[in-house]
Amino acid sequence: MQTGGVTYGPFYKCLPVQAGPNFGLRTDALDRIIDCLSDMMDRYREFVVVQFDIQLPSGGNFDDWGAIGRFSDKFRALLAHLPIESHYVWIRQAQGNNPRHHYSSALLVETDYGNNLNLHLANANGLWELEAPSTSPDALIHYCSLPDAPDAAPTLIVRRDSLGFEDSCSRALRWLSRMAHVEGRHYPSGDDYSFGYSTPAWW
Repeated sequence: MQTGGVTYGPFYKCLPVQAGPNFGLRTDALDRIIDCLSDMMDRYREFVVVQFDIQLPSGGNFDDWGAIGRFSDKFRALLAHLPIESHYVWIRQAQGNNPRHHYSSALLVETDYGNNLNLHLANANGLWELEAPSTSPDALIHYCSLPDAPDAAPTLIVRRDSLGFEDSCSRALRWLSRMAHVEGRHYPSGDDYSFGYSTPAWW
């Protein structure tokens, strides 16, 4: 079932997602996640998916809308300079009207030249500190947990030449789809920038 840009079914466009009767997912955000995954699947033999939370400084006025966009562009530019191709999706997360929101972000990285995700996380934290000065030690980037992955770097690896290629792609989408959860989350009315994403090559 799909109503007003939110889907509650276990499949979206015939693809598995983590939706349910009381767990709706934004279809606009799902579309962008699918676009980025599809582009990586089409262009690279192997890529890895990692999801992390971007924490904001507590208290005071902070332009998180501008900061998250600048951070994402700089992070992807840094990877491209290495050179490592990548995609990202970020989605604003907040409970009700709680001002202490954060961002869930997914990074999709081709692994021919760079699969050191802990290094990428360190680089990301360095760039984020430029946007969110360390006056608040809780303004950091943290990996999201994945039950059967190492605590240090929960990732999904997708390999085109693997027998489990389709299963790993489906698992990646299902895992990332949870980022688009809408119930209990505050998105400013009419705001198009409560999520952001990199543009696939074929756009």
